[in-house]
Amino acid sequence: MRRAAALLAVVLCALPPAATAAEGYAEVRSPRGVTVPVWHGTPDTPWATAVLLPGGGGALELAPGGIGRMRANTVVRARGLLAAAGIAFAIPDAPSDRGDLANFRLTARHAADLGAVVAWLRARHPGVPVWLVGVSRGAISAAAAAARLGPPPQGPDGVVLLSAVTGATSWGGDTVLDAALERIRVPALVVHHARDGCDVSPLPGARTVLRRLRRAPRRELIVLRGGDDEDLNPCRARTHHGFLGLEPELVQRVAAWMRAAGGPQ
Repeated sequence: MRRAAALLAVVLCALPPAATAAEGYAEVRSPRGVTVPVWHGTPDTPWATAVLLPGGGGALELAPGGIGRMRANTVVRARGLLAAAGIAFAIPDAPSDRGDLANFRLTARHAADLGAVVAWLRARHPGVPVWLVGVSRGAISAAAAAARLGPPPQGPDGVVLLSAVTGATSWGGDTVLDAALERIRVPALVVHHARDGCDVSPLPGARTVLRRLRRAPRRELIVLRGGDDEDLNPCRARTHHGFLGLEPELVQRVAAWMRAAGGPQ
């Protein structure tokens, strides 16, 4: 079929054993009394961990048997590549008191839930840095939680914002620019596609995000090019907005930046 699918298949077939580490389901208790289902995976010797935050409504319908929805989302479909790069991951679902994350991503309650997932990863992997990695509307969650939680140990060691939503929509006005970006004091990476066609995530918005991350000790904008664009809706996952066909490059660039900013030197 398409070049992107063929390339990803070749890469996945060539992954080292770490990429095939067992995945599983868990429930993390939040300090506000609810549970957060997570889907997690661990390579043999992780040097970093990541809380992966999908966009859209954020409801994955996780269960012990697997991921029910949003399997095509960028961070969900790239999780094997992240494991191959030595990054353990946890993908949180909507908490037990909510059906989705609509109008919730900027709240203190959501930050508390993500803080619990950060703490859970720290307990599983002592001494290993934890990053928040959000794509599209998931970038709102990552930025808002990093701002509210502060630096480690309560907050993450760094944040990665992929295809960050910076423009309001009729069905949900929250954007990354509504988060207190100036309060983020950990390394921050912004990644965008040069041809992102989604009207709420224009490339100039990513540059605005970078400027407002002025207290981050290290910050950078990486602009990717190429890949494929399969969906007629430019805001969905299998488009430039979702880095379709660029998954190996995306993971390689993000992992290299994470190592330079906060991993082993």
